[in-house]
Parts: sequence; C-alpha cells; structure tokens
Amino acid sequence: MKRLALVPMLAAVLSAAGCFKVASDTAIKTDGSATVKLSMSAKSEVVETMKGQLDMASEQMGDDNPQVAQMRELLDKFEAAFDEKKVAAEWKKLGLEVAKASSSDKDGWKGFEIEGSAKNIAEYNKAAAESRKSAKPSRGMSMGLEASTFTTPRFPKFYKTDQPNIAKVVLTTRDSSGAQGRMPDPENLSDEQKEQVEMGLEQARSQMSLDDLKVEMRVKLPGKILSVSNCKQDGDTLVFQVLGAGMTADTVAQMRQPPTATLEIDPKEFKIPLEDEPKTDSKPTSRTAEKPKKDEQEKKNKDEEKEKDR
Repeated sequence: MKRLALVPMLAAVLSAAGCFKVASDTAIKTDGSATVKLSMSAKSEVVETMKGQLDMASEQMGDDNPQVAQMRELLDKFEAAFDEKKVAAEWKKLGLEVAKASSSDKDGWKGFEIEGSAKNIAEYNKAAAESRKSAKPSRGMSMGLEASTFTTPRFPKFYKTDQPNIAKVVLTTRDSSGAQGRMPDPENLSDEQKEQVEMGLEQARSQMSLDDLKVEMRVKLPGKILSVSNCKQDGDTLVFQVLGAGMTADTVAQMRQPPTATLEIDPKEFKIPLEDEPKTDSKPTSRTAEKPKKDEQEKKNKDEEKEKDR
C-alpha cells in the first residue's frame, strides 16, 4: 500500500510540467543587445494537490525515505521557479539588468512577470551555460519539460554558414543534462519507454491538468528570416510553442530537436559573433537495426550450448 500511495505522488511531481504556462517575448538587436519580457504561472489547485500527495506519502513512509526526500526536493524546486524575487536574483547573477518584476495571482494561476535586458547575449549565453553546468541535475524523468528551464532567458546562438551574409540561428529550449538530456531520440524509444511516457502523460492529463500546459517563446531576430525548422515564423520573429493538449510520447521525444532558422544579415552592421557550429555526435544505431544482431547472437549462443551437450 505504501508503494502504491507513492505512485501518484511521483507522477504528480515528475509530471509537474502539466500545470504551468510560460510566455516570453525577446527582441535582439544587431549590436548583440536584447530585451526580454517573461511571464510564468502555475495552477494553484494542482500545486496544492502535489503538496497533499507529498504529505500523504511522508506520513506513510517517513520524511527520511529517500524517495519522499527526492520528491520534496523537486517540489521545492518547482515552487521556487515561480518566486519573482528568486528569479530576479538569478537574472542579476547572470548579468541581466532587471527593469521590473512583480508577482501575479489571477483566475487560479499564481506566478510572476519580469522584464529585463542584456547588453551582450553572447556573454550572457556563456554565463548561463556555466551556471547550468554547475547546477545540480534533476533526477527522474520529467517528460522533457521543467518549469525551472524557462525562468531565465533563452537567447539563440548564431553560427557561421558557407555564406558571409547568412547565419544559422539555434534556439536552445532544453538542457543537455539531467532528465531532459536523457530523453532518447524519437526513433530510439523502445516500446516499453513509449508506454511509460504515455502512462505518465495520462496521469498528468487526469490529475495535473496537462491540457493547460502552454509554452510560447517569441524571438525577434535582427535580420530577414529565410527558413525555419521545428518552429513557426511571424515576420522577423521565431515562434516556438508547446501545448499539453494532444501531447504524445512522439511529440515529447521530438522536443529534443531545437528550433532553428537561417537568417540573412548585413555583415557590416551585424555585431553578434558568429560561432562555428559544434559537430553533432553520430546517431546511435536504432533499436530496429540492433535487433537482427541480437537475434543472431542468441542463435549463436544456442548453437554453442548444443555443441557442449554433444
């Protein structure tokens, strides 16, 4: 019974992505500076449900139980993501200028709104990367989404192409470490993994208001957008959106792929450093390709056993 009581609580906290909304609006200039507006809110009712389930598990299993301690840590982290004072402090720590920050509590959703600016997005990206690298990674699977992922701005990186007036833009929307980094590529999800993800999604949909999940990131770029991938285009703005309604194991896994664009720029006016795009690791062999090898090895083992019996 104790283990059963923990199951919905585990799903509640690890699938907490189902009960928050994010809206960010970023504008980047050719000199590398940027302004950003961000609002985040969590559904109060669902947060209270998570707390109640955690308290129930704590009573049954004890506060010193490792799983209960882990869930409490994750829930604390989730709540901290909606504290405007902590978010503003983190922005300042990363070198951002905070123009204003305020809390919000409306229609059953509680969170914050914050506005700020960066003098140099290249320098900010380096500072943010170092901060994420030193941060304690989350444990468990979070469906590839965590509220804390979106509390600080996600400015794109600009890479060189074979044409001096064309840049490749990559918007990082997830961390490469922790649970998000461990989510397999869509084609490498085993049937068991897909089933686990689908079960988690159904749990989140029924108890954690997954259908209310909405993430929208808008990034105005300093140039003419020529093409986009894994996002939409609205004039000179990239629009990346994630909706909980209709989310499946396949769409969760596809969130590994970052939004990208090709951008026509004026090399004389464009002051943002263009980096060499890092080489991606070769894709692991898919499980469909591995299966014949596995069957072949099993047949070989059986033949060897028969030889020994003889």
